[in-house]
Amino acid sequence: MENSKKEIARKVNLLLRDYDFSGSILLAQEDDILFKESFGMANYELGVANSSKTKYRIGSITKLFTATAIMQLVENQQLDLDSTVNRYIADYPNGNQIKIFHLLSHTSGIANLTELPDFLEWVKNYSPLLKTIDRFKYKPFDFPPGQGYKYSNSGYILLSYILELITGHVYEQYVVENIFNPLNMKNSGFDQQEKIIKQRASGYNIKGTELINAPPIHMSNPYGAASLYSTTEDLYLFSQAFNTNQLLSQNSIEKMQQPGLGEHGLGWMIKRDKNQRVVHHGGGIHGFSANFLRYTEAEITVAVLSNVFYPKHKIEEISNSLVEVAFARS
Repeated sequence: MENSKKEIARKVNLLLRDYDFSGSILLAQEDDILFKESFGMANYELGVANSSKTKYRIGSITKLFTATAIMQLVENQQLDLDSTVNRYIADYPNGNQIKIFHLLSHTSGIANLTELPDFLEWVKNYSPLLKTIDRFKYKPFDFPPGQGYKYSNSGYILLSYILELITGHVYEQYVVENIFNPLNMKNSGFDQQEKIIKQRASGYNIKGTELINAPPIHMSNPYGAASLYSTTEDLYLFSQAFNTNQLLSQNSIEKMQQPGLGEHGLGWMIKRDKNQRVVHHGGGIHGFSANFLRYTEAEITVAVLSNVFYPKHKIEEISNSLVEVAFARS
């Protein structure tokens, strides 16, 4: 086994020579971590290297935690997938037609907050949650609820607010108490620039051929759509929870992993590869890129976290190469 892992490490390091990669990578199968390594710097100005404990913004992978939290409420009979938004937010436009299911599956038709023309400007500074919701609440719908598919960060911001209304806990508190703590995910949390968070990476963008500091964003604004940070090791713990039913029943997990419109389930995106189901999600936010994949039958987990905002295809190419290494081992 040790020789096998050394061969995996050799192959992975060889393939990464073609990428100028900064971040951390983990490859696992079942309960065995086959490869984990970090590259580049958590802070290029101070010369601090990335490590397995480096905390990265995970962008839209946050949605998997929000979806899991919502499914926990469903299991506890505090919420129903067919519940409508107007039950919780009485004055929400078309609220009697928008179901929780629509928000989870990106079929609500609600305008995507990050596509609005003023997004990059206002997101620099703190925006209270209700004011953030007001920014998209009255915008025209892209289609009637349930009659189309379009990826929407707005839907997940609404879900996190509804979670707060139901539980009486702020989003961060609920996720910590009901997901992070039970899984011993000690290096994950709600990103707040005001707090001193040890081993948090600085974020960078690419301009031409050089790294530059990422533009500012107040990380509370994306809320349940993209505000969490984590590590590759913590994401592996989260992945394992779906194999062991630590957070949800098998029935709820299957509901989340059933493809609907746009190959999106409830939180998870779903595709077929190597004749099996793959549930996955990417993440991109100011200065950070991420990808997280689970091959459900082979129980292969891939986590790629970076503190550079790379083109999406680059992170996907690295992820796919790791998958090839894992399957070549079988």
